[in-house]
Amino acid sequence: MTAMAPCLDRPGLLPRLSCHHLSRKRLIEPLLTSTARVKLLCAPAGSGKSGLLIECLLQAPDQCQVCWLPLAGTSMNAAEFRQRLAHALGLASADESALLASLAQLQTPTWLCLDDYCRTPNPELDLLLDRLLAVSSPMVTWWLSGRRRPQCNWPRLLLADELYDCERATLAFTEAEIAQLLHHLASEQAAKRARRIIELTGGWCAGVRIALLQKCDWSRNEQLYGRPDTLHAYLEHELFGILTPELTEAWRVLAHLPRFNARLCDHLFGAGEGAQYLSTLQALGCFIEPWQDSTDWVQIFAPLTQLMREEQWPARRSWHRRACQWFAAEQDWKAAFEQALLAEEFEVAISLLQHFSFEHLFEEQTVVLLLRLHEQQGEALMLGSPQLVGLITAALLFAGRFEQAGECI
Repeated sequence: MTAMAPCLDRPGLLPRLSCHHLSRKRLIEPLLTSTARVKLLCAPAGSGKSGLLIECLLQAPDQCQVCWLPLAGTSMNAAEFRQRLAHALGLASADESALLASLAQLQTPTWLCLDDYCRTPNPELDLLLDRLLAVSSPMVTWWLSGRRRPQCNWPRLLLADELYDCERATLAFTEAEIAQLLHHLASEQAAKRARRIIELTGGWCAGVRIALLQKCDWSRNEQLYGRPDTLHAYLEHELFGILTPELTEAWRVLAHLPRFNARLCDHLFGAGEGAQYLSTLQALGCFIEPWQDSTDWVQIFAPLTQLMREEQWPARRSWHRRACQWFAAEQDWKAAFEQALLAEEFEVAISLLQHFSFEHLFEEQTVVLLLRLHEQQGEALMLGSPQLVGLITAALLFAGRFEQAGECI
């Protein structure tokens, strides 16, 4: 949320920073020292984009004209955008040719700040922005923030060294920065709580702020029992409020999967349609990020998946069953096994273990999954094949459950 205040040394109203804002030198300095004509901050809701943009703007050189356009993510056509831009620049005409000519001939150092650019895909608007970026004078520096990456010719700007593209991961708070926000605590206690907040929020700015509003309950508890009301309201407004019912359902389903790609989405939501759902959710900045640096697989931002999985979800078994079928067809036995457990299809899970070898035990989470199956179907597993009993025994040994392992042996 951005408040406006008069600025004594500049005309008009300019934004002010929240009283809780933490200045982060590691982000500010590269942005201010970069000579690129276009500074782009593209990240999901609550990533701290506006605060970073405002802090840079307030440090503009004295001779620089600053034009602040808070677009609030709203949809608008090209004509409306031209009108707002012309008004901010003090131009008499909002005609495109006149606007392009004025920007191309501008002699005064000018910072044009577009905060929270249009969140919904708009090819007409994006093409206009691309033309404006291409022809504007070297005296104009563009500052853009948004959840959606506009469809502009970014490669051309990047190759010409005219684009500073802020990595979304760098916007997250570090453990040391969160400890600074906990300055009212002793340093050792602040560091401990900061570490816990990082584990639960991934440094996501909105999540960190909500954790602090909750009086650090997130940092004290080992588990989150129920969902914090503030975070619930935030997601309802900032995420689900901009999605159609179909996209909301798709996002909720995907939040219950450890990883997914376009082909799995097609299997879950319909051929062609599923891949389009995924593409749209990614374009809208819906907290979808690469899974373990993969070029094919993606995942929902981990702190949000944890919240979704704590909710009552009556349809979960059927979705996990469908995901299990797809992973099994792909011969991804471990993922199929995990989905079978989540679907509570224990007989299917047991049958899938015939494809496991002892090498699988060294893979992430395999032991945890085998122990979960043992807790649900302990006696039935002992009537299985020697290979199955051996896998369970090895998992129990890895977990230090020696008495139970002895019974298996």
